[in-house]
Amino acid sequence: MIMLQAIIDRLTAEGIDANLSSKADPSLADTAVTMVELLNPLVSSRAYPLTLPEKEPLPNAVYQPMARNFLDADGYLVGRVDIYMVTLRGERFADLQDLSAGLDTAVSQHTGVDSIEITDAAQEYENEQQQYQAHFEIQVATLSTQAPALPAAFVYTVSSEADPPRTTCRHQTVTEYVAVVLVANQQEIEALSKQAVSALIGLEQPGAITPLEDVGGQQVAVSGRHVYWRELMRWQRRIPT
Repeated sequence: MIMLQAIIDRLTAEGIDANLSSKADPSLADTAVTMVELLNPLVSSRAYPLTLPEKEPLPNAVYQPMARNFLDADGYLVGRVDIYMVTLRGERFADLQDLSAGLDTAVSQHTGVDSIEITDAAQEYENEQQQYQAHFEIQVATLSTQAPALPAAFVYTVSSEADPPRTTCRHQTVTEYVAVVLVANQQEIEALSKQAVSALIGLEQPGAITPLEDVGGQQVAVSGRHVYWRELMRWQRRIPT
């Protein structure tokens, strides 16, 4: 635990929002707020959850939460993905095209901590209401922290491996493997990985026989513009036999 805290402190000093990982989701982020901020500018603040008020003017929008998934690394939660169904309504087909194009632009230009991605789309004409409708599946990804911020890092112990004890030795060597899951936008993850590894290599703790060293990294998840990169590190210490 001392080494984990030392890693978190070092990453924090580098401007990375580093946290100890958990197998429960501590996030308090309300992604419905993100949906309202995304949709309201398109429909003159007529975006509503679940259903429309009676005789609501066009254009308007309805968003409905459909599912929630979690992103994990080695069983530790690192992200949450909320899935919404969104319906945009317009009087004319040209209006619907403008709304759809506006939504695409709003998603691509979104700069908040949440990542927004359109994963499915369809259009139809509703005869009874005489209006055009566009349906979208939208995924909003947020981080599994109490106050999400980017760039981020999740730190946890992967394993501890002890060498077989020897009758002539008073100590055993234990190799500790630690994972650092880095999260950033796609265009920033490579530089973030290099920055984090450079900051952590050589980190030592009292009683350690080798400092922290990098074993290698790999991508573990992608959600929208968020990339989750797992860097595996190790160090060695002695324990009395």
